[in-house]
Amino acid sequence: TVELRDLDTQIHLSPIRSRAKLVATRTKLVNHVRGQVKSLGYRVKSCDPDQFPAAATSSLPSEVEVVIEPALKIILGLTEQLQELDRAIEAQRTQRTA
Repeated sequence: TVELRDLDTQIHLSPIRSRAKLVATRTKLVNHVRGQVKSLGYRVKSCDPDQFPAAATSSLPSEVEVVIEPALKIILGLTEQLQELDRAIEAQRTQRTA
């Protein structure tokens, strides 16, 4: 038989699982943008994923920025969502230890 986790445990694991999926999605988009930029003959400097949109726009000509702008907006939104999830996970952690 399969033992299911109780509802409380499932609820606490949900933001952690969501965070993992968002990180994976953001990583794929960052790699996509790097590949797209490279195919145009440019490179985006190495940086923290949180800083990627700013690094990409500061180091590329405007005609390249236009091409990658939609993906950068999504990366920025994912980063904001990840920061919110990090706060929620930390709040859960402190509630459980209190």
